[in-house]
Amino acid sequence: MIELEMIVAHDLNRAIGVNGGLPWHIPQDLQWFKDTTMGKAMIMGRKTYESIGKPLPGRTTVMITSQEDYPVKEGLIIVRSLPEAIIRILDLGLQPIVVGGAQVYADALPYTNRIYLTKVNTEVELADAYFPVLDAMEWECIDLWGIVEDGKEICTVHECTRIRSCGILKANQHVAKVSDVSWTCL
Repeated sequence: MIELEMIVAHDLNRAIGVNGGLPWHIPQDLQWFKDTTMGKAMIMGRKTYESIGKPLPGRTTVMITSQEDYPVKEGLIIVRSLPEAIIRILDLGLQPIVVGGAQVYADALPYTNRIYLTKVNTEVELADAYFPVLDAMEWECIDLWGIVEDGKEICTVHECTRIRSCGILKANQHVAKVSDVSWTCL
């Protein structure tokens, strides 16, 4: 059974983006992102892909878009839905990890078992993208590490695990919606 993972950094109000980009630059967290996603298949929306600008080395990049004429680029797998992304990743035998943006996080959250969550200790003004609310009754989070500069905590990294485990059992090759993928939750 394959488990769906996510990685996200958000502020104290769950903001994840401003004008199509990250609202902060924290080198240690970017390294954490690289280390955590290496060797996996990253699922992302078009805006997230365009903010990154290219497929990242050592990872498979799967972009969800409704734009049928989106230009094909080497190293980029283009799909139309989350279920299609999962099917393609399962066919490749890789571990899927959702990396954004807001709509992809919201769509994938009900099927996710693990979230690598960086909480940045700031409040972003003019944020226009947010991570969904995690139900405290469904998730257990542990602190992994934090970044402190000049005596001030910049961010903390948590690993959140769904209390009831969910996973992908199988998927129909012609998926159009999430219900076309067989999921199980214990």
